Amino acid sequence: MYLLRFLSLRGTNISVMPPEVGDLEHLQTLDVDDTLLETLPNTMIKLIKLERLMFSNREKWFALWTLPKGISKMKALCEMSRVVIRNVEVAIEIGDLQQLERIFVYLDRSSEQDSDIRRELKRSLNKTSSLRWLGVGGLQDVHNDDMDYLMDLDTLPQFLRYLRFGGYISRIPDWVGSLAFLAEFTISCAELVGDQPFEVLCKAPILNSILLQQHFYLGKELVACSAHKFLMLKNMRVTVAAKTPEVFRFEEDSMTKLEILEVDFGRWQKRIEGIEHLTNLKQVRLSGKGTNRSLIQAADKLKAESDRRRMSNQFPFTVGVRY
Repeated sequence: MYLLRFLSLRGTNISVMPPEVGDLEHLQTLDVDDTLLETLPNTMIKLIKLERLMFSNREKWFALWTLPKGISKMKALCEMSRVVIRNVEVAIEIGDLQQLERIFVYLDRSSEQDSDIRRELKRSLNKTSSLRWLGVGGLQDVHNDDMDYLMDLDTLPQFLRYLRFGGYISRIPDWVGSLAFLAEFTISCAELVGDQPFEVLCKAPILNSILLQQHFYLGKELVACSAHKFLMLKNMRVTVAAKTPEVFRFEEDSMTKLEILEVDFGRWQKRIEGIEHLTNLKQVRLSGKGTNRSLIQAADKLKAESDRRRMSNQFPFTVGVRY
């Protein structure tokens, strides 16, 4: 299969990738998503024509490919996901992948080169001007994974459309609000406070979707203020619930374009206030664990608000309970 350009093993039970895959020197796409692979062989760096690498383990989310030295040889790479950097030289080489459009990279904080890796990855991200999709996360205890090194990027990925932070970060970097093409933003395992998150995100002119996941916020009340107007936001989801925030408050004129709102209460007592200010709602989904009284109360308020509106402006809502 020397001339093979496309190879997909998606959804199969393959658990070991033979090192001979590196001999497929014309390969352009390798799809091993949703398999039982826990890593990939270092011979992958021989695939100098490879453009897209899709890799995930359906049973172990932490199964990652440790990027080997020599990754810079793969100059045709446009897309790779679920990779981890454990070596400072590899962090430097990322900056040589000028065609890179999509990457989800983890850093191993247990490495003795931890601080150097972070510094060099930041420099490399300053060079990757083609990025459209960027995910950055940490291994080990993500709540102690300091991602504040990303606060000041010298050269912004101006064409970025998707951005994800998956680890401790004290606030959303100011540069996020200047991304003219940012459409989707995701954050998890952070320790945000106050109205700073929405203050920054509302400045991204075409932001369409926000996903907030587990332990993203420390304060009791998360407020979408009237001063922070989201001109294009249509979808906001809060999943994998934590204790805080306890209240989601929407002030007048804050998210007037919002169509879909999804909030997971988990087993915690939470409230949604100001639903009457979300005048363009098309659908609301609530979920929680067990007999969560606050979930029932929120559903009653939603029904009352929907019934109050004109028929053409009413919104359906669903309530899901997990046991």
